[in-house]
Amino acid sequence: MLVGIPIGLVAGRFGGRIDSALMWVVDIIFAFPAVVLAMLITSIPGLNLTNLLIANAVFSIASYARPTRNVTLGLR
Repeated sequence: MLVGIPIGLVAGRFGGRIDSALMWVVDIIFAFPAVVLAMLITSIPGLNLTNLLIANAVFSIASYARPTRNVTLGLR
């Protein structure tokens, strides 16, 4: 939430190339299934709770960024 909301606000506020670049990254995150992304992130450095929480946080960035961008565009 601490990363996704600012990404959505910046993308919605400035638009143009910044919006395209940030939403492209968000779309890449949405393209991977959560389980595959979690396995990828936890398998590289080793399986522990911290890595699992990081994987969950990375996947949830897109869930906060996209709606925040849409609301920002609506208010702009």
